[in-house]
Order: sequence, then C-alpha cells, then structure tokens
Amino acid sequence: MKKLISLLAVLLLLNITAHGQESYAFTQPAHAFRDGVALYLQKQYSAAQQQFRAFLHQANTLDKVNKEEADYYIASCAFALRQSDAMNLIATQIDKYSNSPQISQLHYMAGILNFEAKHYIKATNQLAQVSAKDLDPSEQQLCYFATGYSYMAISKFSDALTAFQPLLGSEKYDAVATYYCGYCKYALDQYSAALPYFQKIDQDQAFASLAPYYVIQIYAKLHDYDKVKSYGNNILATQPHNPKNNEVYRLLGECNYRERNYTQAIAQFEKAGSGNELPRSSLYMWGLSYYLSNKFIDAVMPLSKVAAVSDSLGQNSFFWLGNSYMHLKEPLKAKLAYESASKMSFDKKVQEEAMYNYAMTIYTNASPFGESIKVFDQFLSRFPNSTHGETIKKDLATALLASRDYPAALQAIQKLQTNSPEIAAAKENILFHLGIEQFNLHHYQPAIDYFNQSIASETFASPMAQIYFWRGESYYRQKEYQSAIQNWTAYQSSPQSASDANYNESNYNLGYAYFHLNDFKRSQLYFLRFAGSAHDPLSATYNDALLRIADCHFQLRNFLDARLFYTQVISKNVPASAYALYQTAFIDGLQRHYSIKIDELNKLVTNYPTSEYTEQAYYEIGRSYISLNQYNKAIAAYQTLLTKFPNGALARKAALEIGMAYYNNNEKQQAIAAYKTVVANYPGSTEANEAMQNLENVYVELANVNDYLAYRRSLGKNNELSFNAQDSLTFVTAEKLYISGQPEQAASQLRQYLAQFCPQGNYCIKATYYLADSYRQLHQMDSALVDYQKLATINGNPYQEEALTQCASITYDQKQYNAALNYFQSLLHLTSNSTYKQAALLGVLRSSYLTKNDTTTIAAAKTILNDNQATPDMKAEARFDRAAAYQLINQPDSSFADWNLLAQDLHTLYGAEAKYDIAKYYFETNDLAKSENEILDFINKGTPYRFWLAKSFLLLSDIYVKRGDYFQANQYLLSLRDNYHANDEIQTLIQQRLQAIKEHQNQQSGQQ
Repeated sequence: MKKLISLLAVLLLLNITAHGQESYAFTQPAHAFRDGVALYLQKQYSAAQQQFRAFLHQANTLDKVNKEEADYYIASCAFALRQSDAMNLIATQIDKYSNSPQISQLHYMAGILNFEAKHYIKATNQLAQVSAKDLDPSEQQLCYFATGYSYMAISKFSDALTAFQPLLGSEKYDAVATYYCGYCKYALDQYSAALPYFQKIDQDQAFASLAPYYVIQIYAKLHDYDKVKSYGNNILATQPHNPKNNEVYRLLGECNYRERNYTQAIAQFEKAGSGNELPRSSLYMWGLSYYLSNKFIDAVMPLSKVAAVSDSLGQNSFFWLGNSYMHLKEPLKAKLAYESASKMSFDKKVQEEAMYNYAMTIYTNASPFGESIKVFDQFLSRFPNSTHGETIKKDLATALLASRDYPAALQAIQKLQTNSPEIAAAKENILFHLGIEQFNLHHYQPAIDYFNQSIASETFASPMAQIYFWRGESYYRQKEYQSAIQNWTAYQSSPQSASDANYNESNYNLGYAYFHLNDFKRSQLYFLRFAGSAHDPLSATYNDALLRIADCHFQLRNFLDARLFYTQVISKNVPASAYALYQTAFIDGLQRHYSIKIDELNKLVTNYPTSEYTEQAYYEIGRSYISLNQYNKAIAAYQTLLTKFPNGALARKAALEIGMAYYNNNEKQQAIAAYKTVVANYPGSTEANEAMQNLENVYVELANVNDYLAYRRSLGKNNELSFNAQDSLTFVTAEKLYISGQPEQAASQLRQYLAQFCPQGNYCIKATYYLADSYRQLHQMDSALVDYQKLATINGNPYQEEALTQCASITYDQKQYNAALNYFQSLLHLTSNSTYKQAALLGVLRSSYLTKNDTTTIAAAKTILNDNQATPDMKAEARFDRAAAYQLINQPDSSFADWNLLAQDLHTLYGAEAKYDIAKYYFETNDLAKSENEILDFINKGTPYRFWLAKSFLLLSDIYVKRGDYFQANQYLLSLRDNYHANDEIQTLIQQRLQAIKEHQNQQSGQQ
C-alpha cells in the first residue's frame, strides 16, 4: 500500500497546480477528494469516508478514475474501522474493478476479514490472490500469518507451513511462527522435523506451557521412551500445576506399561485419567495394567470404555474384559464380553480364543437361550484346525444336553457331519427330553413319538427304564391302558428300575391301568405292592391305594377283605375316609344289614358334612329305612337331604321317594301333596312324570278321579292322550337327530318341539339341553348360552350342573369375567361332585383374578391349596394368583411367601413368572442388588419358559441403566437380541432400550 499512497500524493499535487485558478463551483469535488485523502493518511477513517462520499455525490460522471479511487477509499476505511458492511463494499469493489491496480489490496482486506470471522476456506481463497509486493511489511507479515493459520485450520498443513516460514526470524512473529511450523510438521507426522521447532521455544514465556508437551509427545512417537521419562519428569518438576500435566502422566504411564512396570503405570494413568478422557489406546494399557496386576475389578472400567468402539482395540478389550469377569466369578458378564469379541473379525486369533472361551463359559455355567449349541457348531465351522477343536468336540455332546433347548439341540445334531458314540448317545437323551417336554405340555401322542425314536436309537446311553415309564404314562393319559401296562412292565423288567425314584409309582400306575380294564386281581396285586413299600400313613396316594385294594376285593365279592382295607382308611380320619365309610355301608346294605348300614352312613354325614358322598349318604339312609319299613324315618332322611341339598343331583329322587314312602305308609293325602311338590318343583323331569302317574293311581284308589282331572287341567294338560302322543313323537324325532350327530337338523326340530309343546310337554328340560348342546356343537355360543341359562335357573333339573358349567365356560371365553365368576360361584355352591367342584373352584380363581377381585381370589386360592385332590398345576396357579391379589391389597410379604414357593420350580410357567416378579419387585423398590441376584440365579438355573428369562434380561439391563452403567446395559441387550428368537414383544422392547441408551450417549457426547 505504501507505493499506492505515494502515487496518489503526486497526482494530488499535480491536480492542485493545474487548476489553482478555477472557480469554487468547479473545484469543490476535487477539494472533497483531496481532503478525504489527507484525512485517510492521518488515519481519520470515519471523516475521510464522509469526504469521499461527498465527492461521489458531486463528481462528474465522466471522472471514472477518481470515482474508482473514492470507492476504494470508502471500502478501505470500512475495513480499517471493521464496519459491518466492509466485506460487502470490498466484494463489490472486487467484482466491479477486477482489473484495478488496487485489486491485490482488496483481496488482502477480504482475506483478513474472513480470517477474523473464522471463515478459513474463504480466507485462503482471497489471500492466495494477494501479491506480497503490493503490501507494506506489517501487512505482509499479517498476510503470511493469516494465510498459514487459515490453512492450518482446514488441515492443509503443508500449505500452512509454506506460509509460516517467511515469518521465522521476524521480530513480531518469530515465536508464534516457530510454534505453528512445529505444529504443522507434527500434524504431518514429521516428528523429527517438528522437534527442533518446539525445543527452540520450550523456554519461551509465551509457549513454555505448550511446547514441552509436544516435545514429550514427539519423543513418545519416536519411541524414545528414556527421553519421554526424563523430559516428562522435568516438566512435572518445573511446572507441577500445569493443567496439561495429565498428558505427561499418560505418556509416562504408557512408558511404564511398555516396560512392564504395571504398578507405576497404574499410578500414572490414575493421575492422567482423573477428570480427563484418555485416548482409547491409553485406556487399553491402563486396563491391562490393572489386569496384569490382578486388580480385575479395576480393569473393568477402562476396558469397558475401549470396548465401546467396534475395532481391533475394542475386540481385544472385550476379550480381556471376559477374562477379568471370569476372575471376578461373574460368568454371565464374562460370557457377554467373550460373545462380543467373538463376533468381531479384526484379529482372527483373538476371535478364535474369544469364541472358545465363550463356548466354555456357556458350557460350564449357563446357556439361558440354548446358545451353546450354536456357538460350538460355529466354532468347529470357523476354526476347523483349532488346537481347541478336540476339546470342543468332546464337550459338544454334554453341551447339547446342558443347553436344555432340546429342539435346537436335535437340529444341531442333524447338521453335524460327525456321528461319534457320544453324539449318538446325546441324541437319544435329547429325544427322551423332548418327549418329557411334550408330556408336560399334555401333548401325549407327540411325547410317545419322541420316546419311540429314543428307544429306536439303541445306544442305551439314556435312562431306558425312564423312557418306558414315561411312555407308559403317556399311553395311560390317552386311556390306552394295555399299551401303558406293556411299557410299565418293561420298565420294571429293566435292571435300572429297581433304584429309580419312579419304581413304586409304577406299581400304583399298573394298579390303576388294570383297574380300568376291570382286571381286579392284577390291579389288587400292584396296589398291594405299592402299599407294601414305605409310606407316610396319612399320604393321600397311600390311602388311595388302600381304597383301590378294597374296591378290588369289593368287585371280586370279597366283602370281608374289602371291609378290612376300608376300615384302615376310616381309622385315619382323612378326607378319603368318607368314601371308605360309604363303601362299608354299601357292603352292609348288600348283606341286608340295614341298621348297621344306617349307623355307618350317619357317621359319614356327621364327621364329613361337606364330603361329596354326604348327599348320597342321606339318600341311602332313606332307602335303608324303606327296606326296614320305617317310613317316617325314611321321610325324615329324605327331607334332611332336601334341606341340605335343595339343588342336589338326588333332590328330585328324594322328593319322589317321600311321596312313595307316604303312600306305602298309607298316608294318601300326604303322598298326594308330596307328588304335587315333585311336579311343581321339577317340571319336565322323569321324576315329575312318574309323580303324575303315581298321582293318578292314588286318586283312583281314593275314587276321586275328578280331582285328578281338575289337577291335570290346572297344569294345562287337557287332551292328555293326543297331546302326550304328539309330544312324545315330536321329541323322539328330534332326539334321534341329536343322538346321530346332526346338530343343525336337531336344533331345527328341537326349536319346533319347544315352541309347540312347552312348558306343558314331558320333555321340555331334556329338549332345552339338547338344543343348547346342538348350538354348542355348531359353535353358535350366544344361542347356546341363552338355553344353558334357562337350565341353570331351574333348580333340581338333571342338567343344572352341566348348564352352569357351560354358562361359565362360554362367558369366560367371551371375556365376560364378572358373569363367568357368578356362574362358577353358583356351580360351586350347587355341586357335590368332586370334578365339577374342582372346575368351579378353578373358574372362580381365574375369573376373580382377571377382575382383580382380590378377596375372592385369595379365598378361592386358599380352598384349592387346602384341597388334597387339587392337582399340582392347580395349586401352582392358585398360589400365583393369590400372590398377585396380595400385591393389590399391599401385602408384599404374603406375595413373597407364595412367589418364593413357586420359584422353587422354574420348570413351571408360574415358577418362572414368579421368579421374574420377585426381581421386578426388588427393582421397583430400588433394591437393585437383590433384584440382580434374583435374575442371575434365574439365569443360572434356567427355565423352559424363556419369555420370562428374556424379561429378566431386560430388567437386568434396566438395573445397569439405573446405576449409570450404560455399557453393561447395552451388552445385555445386544446378547438378548442375538440369542432370543421368539416372535413376541421382546425384540421391540430391546430396540426401545437400545435407542434410549444411544440417545443418552449422544447427549453425553454433545455435552462434552
């Protein structure tokens, strides 16, 4: 700019000399221009700008040269004043006067403004067009510096180096140029060349806090670790409080790591990492220093941070994390780490070792989702020549069984190319366990098919005796008793069976199989064998066997022996004693010892008033008194039955018997009243029809036919003969269609019958039942429900219990749980039949559970749990539902008692869910340690119900999120994602959690 200003000054003097005599009006623009230049030279840029703008306002349009100069000065003043429009003015000048002699100066100003605004790419583009000779020395130096810095800022270090070098040795820029030249060389990996630059200024006051740190890094890059240590210790001694000393500690830590001074390395890394984020390579060395110093728990943190990135360093970190967790006796975490390392192929040797360790960890600990088979198979496929190959092959057979994923195990065996004796034996065992799984699911034919395949293997490595036992059980459940007998006999013939836990049970089972085939001699033999072994005398199964022995004697007409065994059960005062009392009374009746029979039955109704035999006992007491011609006592017994069991199965018969007893006791009027009660209370029943016939006989004997006919007319029975004939014919037609399995045609005929003859018809009750059942067979459940409801409200009809059962079942299936609950409760109140009673209890339990009726749920569960005839599955369900009910009423201790009992057997659905519920409760109450322990125990023990195991993995991930350990939470989720393949909600829940973790980590990165 210096040359430009001199030239302008000469031009100004020439202009003044030539036009000194011109008029004021003519010279005014020139005066403004001249003043503007003078003010500009005096650096009064704002005033100069005003003069140049005044000149432009008044100047002649033909004066292009001076106008161009004025525009330039305005832009130059704006640059000097750093006015907001400076860049626009300069850019306009560049575009308008591209051939101007000031163009280089304009590019300089544009470059400097972009540099100051940190628009480094634009700055380099402008400054590249500047000719240094057009600038004065200070501008030249600033131009070099801005150019170098801008290139450096956009990582063009070679260009930056070229720009900085002219500044070396300059008074103003020497130190900073030296620093940036060193930095550019460093950035270009020219460490030896960079070193002298930093050494030159390491004592310079401005750079003493920076340059030494590059010097030590360069020594580290050049692997001159002795100088790293000496120079680093010098920095720490001379600048002990420099905030950059963490970098010195880091480099010293790396030196000590390489020299295997792990204790010193740890100390240095701990100082370096205190509040600072270290490079991953340093974190890796830090983690290994801990590991190699047997500080395994400390190794986890740095190695976990390195493992978060998928590369060779991350793969190695996962491997060492796995080793650390194994030393810490945390095999599940070790498994996750080895699994992650085995999925990376950056380092094949590490991958091989990681996959081997992964397989061995699963093999020796837990394989919750059956992944061991897959891993063993993958290992042999990927590393066929591995030194671990023989170990893997040897352990594969055991792993196949240990996985507990028997379908996957069978598939894996079928894919294997080798068929060693160990694998063949494993296959046989797997087929056996597949059979057991199907048996537990009540799929008996598939279970038999698997047992058949297992037996056909003929390796005799599996428990052959048990296969026969369970195949016998499967046949028995299908009521194929002869096949069951053959299998249990084969089981008992096996040498293994004598010491097997199921041996005594096989005698019990054989007893029942023969019993069902009416082979009472053989049945008795096996029940005697069962009873002859050691038993708890109050055991329900033992007493049941005694009853069956007695029953066999009874069927064989050995009444004396039968009584002996019934008496054994009676003396124990157990629930089964009621049946035994009833049977001994029945024997007394057969022997016509009616008084003794009555005494026995009275004991039954007194001692076991809620027994399913109580109603029948009252009925038999009445019959016995009839046999003794003691009609009044018979009537009393029947009336007691009607009072206690008004809707019972025998109520109709008892009511009819009362009428007959009055008649036999020559109390005709009382007989008439009793018969009319039967007709009124049980319309359409067989007993009502018989009562009508008996009434006719009584009225005839009393010579009072008119009263009988009047009574019939009151019932709507006018044209008796023609009505009854039509009624019978129409019903029989419909009944034949129903019995022959034509529900649609039967329904049509039954509707016609009901419309035409009822309620007066003789078969209305039966027709209504047939119609309801026909609708059920046609899956017209709403129509079926209407007719079942009619039957359910008619007390004493023979189909009332079945109707209530169907009403409950239909409404339950339609998810009308409140209605279902009412029907189940009605059935429970009505029935004395043990089968109906258990079904009703279970229905009450389920319906109340689903309607969150906690009081009823708890009561129903308690009844089931106290019922000796309830199956283990029923009791498990009752306990589970009760636990949920206790939670609703805020009684967690009671819930826990039930959950803990259920969780003792994780091979049941309720046990698995209960185990999860325990862990979830601890989590929700913020007892994370207990929650984690429950989950780890669950994983270690395993379960066939993997949905709840998967839910537990999700919960474990949530625990680690709550602790802030997002790395470990992520690992659990990734492992679950890769190993759980069921088509349910789990994968969606995994993805939601993974996304939440990712968003958290992104947020953390943004904050840093």
